[in-house]
Amino acid sequence: MKKIAIVAVLVVSSLAFADGAKLSCPVGTKQVGGQKSAFEADLCVKNLSDGSRVFHGPYIAYWPNGQQQALGQYEEGWRSGHWSYFDGNGTKTGETDFVHGDFHGKRVQFWANGRVMMEEQYDHGRQLSVKTFDQNGAPIAPQQLGVQVRK
Repeated sequence: MKKIAIVAVLVVSSLAFADGAKLSCPVGTKQVGGQKSAFEADLCVKNLSDGSRVFHGPYIAYWPNGQQQALGQYEEGWRSGHWSYFDGNGTKTGETDFVHGDFHGKRVQFWANGRVMMEEQYDHGRQLSVKTFDQNGAPIAPQQLGVQVRK
């Protein structure tokens, strides 16, 4: 009888993630969504004391064809850490670093051939610099934006 119960649990749990990924959600969160869900993503949610829920933990969004669209994480409802973005064929189109939902650090967009199209630097949402490149990787009109240095 125990073997049947264990097999049933394994079958049910594998069906829950059949159309998506099994995430390592942080303690106190629960995985929701799936490729065919209203979210069109696998993600972790955390229930707050006021009854609301926030995204907290790994996040994978999908294109309608099942390819990954975005891969990153949320922290208390805000995008955080390193995120990667892909087109519908699975080709990486960009990478962005976040802190508390703001661009922070490097943000890169790629040409279809994988070379860097644009590279930006941010400090807590404030753009510091932009570099653009042609499809062969040659720089195009690099620019440094007005940055005020506090003394």
